[in-house]
Amino acid sequence: MLLEIKRYVEKINISVPDNILSLVYEPLNQLFIIVFRYLLIDLTESKEYLDIVKSDDFRIYTGELYSQPHVLYRETKERLSFEQLAEKINDKESCKNYDLRDSDYGALELSDSDLRFSDFRNSCLKETNFTSSRLDGVIFKGCDLSGAKLRNTRLSEANFQNANLKGVDLASSVAMEGYFRSSDDSFFSCCFPIDFSGADLSEAFIAFSYFNGVDFTKAKLEGTRFIGSNLSKSKFTKKQLQQLDLSESQLSQIVVV
Repeated sequence: MLLEIKRYVEKINISVPDNILSLVYEPLNQLFIIVFRYLLIDLTESKEYLDIVKSDDFRIYTGELYSQPHVLYRETKERLSFEQLAEKINDKESCKNYDLRDSDYGALELSDSDLRFSDFRNSCLKETNFTSSRLDGVIFKGCDLSGAKLRNTRLSEANFQNANLKGVDLASSVAMEGYFRSSDDSFFSCCFPIDFSGADLSEAFIAFSYFNGVDFTKAKLEGTRFIGSNLSKSKFTKKQLQQLDLSESQLSQIVVV
């Protein structure tokens, strides 16, 4: 917002306030949605929240009255069965914002699927195929994803806290953080970094991926391969670097803490 305001310094006229508001409204609105959705992960695990009596299909929205709302969080009493989820994927239906927590799905075929902002917390998804799927904002906290395929996926804002990612295939995947605007101002995006805190990425294959601003300092990286990946502004500890074989180019991109 400050960057937009600076453009108008010493150029104030009667239309300037409206111009500034029109430029910063959408970025601020998106930032609010991202921050609130992130805070809801811990909030929905609190005793106070769990004690609330909720409807069978409980949702938290944000948005102006009578406008198209954004679903920030969804919780259902009945989870989709293995067969129901597979049927939706086969029919190319979106599973965006689905409540899929605490499920033992095993090895699913979920390639080329739209699973944005769905909640898989504490589910077993061993060897599941997510290739070419949209996984932005998906909550994989506490999941067993060992041996899973996440090739060519979009992972911005995904949460992998304390997840088992041993041997996972993350080749050609993308996870970005920051503020992005197209050159013609027709598109805006604001992304929180992917969360790998407490995750076990041992033997993971992260080749030719783009991980911008990702914090790996609290992840287990024994035998993890970052072949040809762009790790711009990503964080590693000195101890982790002793376990990894990063190229000179990658070492110049990262932040060592």
